Amino acid sequence: MSNKNLAFPIITRLQGGLGNQLFQYAIGRALATRLGRPLLMDITTIIPEAPSRHYDLGAFQINESFVSGLHKFCTRWVGSQRLGQLFQSLFIPAKSYRLIRDVEAGYDPDIFRPHDGSIILHGYWQSYRYFNEIADQLKNELGFRFAPDLDNAKLIAEIESVASVCVHIRRGDYVSNALFADNLGVCSIDYYQRATTEIVAQVNNPHFYVFSDDPEWARSNLNFPGPTSIIDHNLGKSDVEDLRLMTHCKYFIIANSSFSWWGAWLASYPNKLIIAPSRWFNKDKIPIEDRIPATWIRL
Repeated sequence: MSNKNLAFPIITRLQGGLGNQLFQYAIGRALATRLGRPLLMDITTIIPEAPSRHYDLGAFQINESFVSGLHKFCTRWVGSQRLGQLFQSLFIPAKSYRLIRDVEAGYDPDIFRPHDGSIILHGYWQSYRYFNEIADQLKNELGFRFAPDLDNAKLIAEIESVASVCVHIRRGDYVSNALFADNLGVCSIDYYQRATTEIVAQVNNPHFYVFSDDPEWARSNLNFPGPTSIIDHNLGKSDVEDLRLMTHCKYFIIANSSFSWWGAWLASYPNKLIIAPSRWFNKDKIPIEDRIPATWIRL
């Protein structure tokens, strides 16, 4: 890596929950690898989301480098939707920064075109196609830094000993926030029933492990044809530990959620089977082919 490249990093702005942060890190790492640049993370965009959101990537074996000094100052103002262009026209050092916003219309290969200055990535970037070529590298970096506690370690051993099926039910603000409910929506009971039928047809003696931000709803509304465990002991304590548990499962029924998407993608079972909704959000400009790999089953 040349000294010139070291001076002009890729800066990825982190926002949202754990699943979103993983997508933002992944595209940053892919672009940094492609262009031979260092990767810096900007976590200032998460701070206003506290306490519901916080920086979560410290749980993984990534090389944590954060914006500071001039890069931090320029990232803040270049990334301003209202004042960014004015700032770049007035502050000479900011002219070398290229801001790329995700317009959420699907995979855009144009973001990989070379740029002589620093690059700031702002958005959600929810397409595996951005980082597919560095998948093995990324899975190594996203290994967990710390060992699980005793309760989670025991559960991991159990999950690995059976035909474990991770079922994710995402509700929370998808239900309570009227705008989210209209634009995003939740997966229907019919989807889970059809996905369960598919699992039973392909998996002997499945054991269902249900992860949800609304475990009581799951208990009251869903029945599975086999042993079922509702995983709620990490709820409100550690999203990362639930993600770790997911990655040890063998089969998946994911929700329209970046959280369970990553649980399935990071799982290492060689014959894993992943079922995902064929319609991700109620209103969505991103083609499902950009969201869901062809090897996954779309229902």
